[in-house]
Amino acid sequence: MVDYGDDYDASIGVTLVRGCVVSTLPAQLGPNSINALRSRIMDAVQQHRAQAVLVDCGMLQVMDSVEFADLRAALVTAGLLGARSMVVGLRPGIVAHLINADVDVVGLETALTLEVGLDRMLAAGAGFKS
Repeated sequence: MVDYGDDYDASIGVTLVRGCVVSTLPAQLGPNSINALRSRIMDAVQQHRAQAVLVDCGMLQVMDSVEFADLRAALVTAGLLGARSMVVGLRPGIVAHLINADVDVVGLETALTLEVGLDRMLAAGAGFKS
C-alpha cells in the first residue's frame, strides 16, 4: 500500500483502461485533491509504463484558476514521465470561467468526453488496444 501522507484524498482514484491511466475528479475538489491526483498519476504511469493520462472533469461542478493551474502542473509532470495527457469533460461554465480568468491553456489537449479522449489517445498510439 502506498503512503500518500498529507496528500491523501479518497475521492481521487486512478484506473488503467486499455493502457491509459484514467482519473475521474469528484464533483467538488478538496484541499489536497490535485496533489493526490498528481501522486497517483505519477505512481500509475511509472508502475504500468502508461503512455497516456486522461483526467475526466465531467462531474466537476466548480474549478478556480489556482486548481486549474495545479491540474495543469500535474499533467506536465505526467508528460515529464513520458505520458501524453488530456483533460476531458470540462463543463461549459468552467471553460468560460477559466477563459475569463485568462488561464494558460497553451498546449493543453482536451476532449468533450472520456470516450472521445480515449479514442484519440488510442488512435495516436498511446496506450494499447485490447
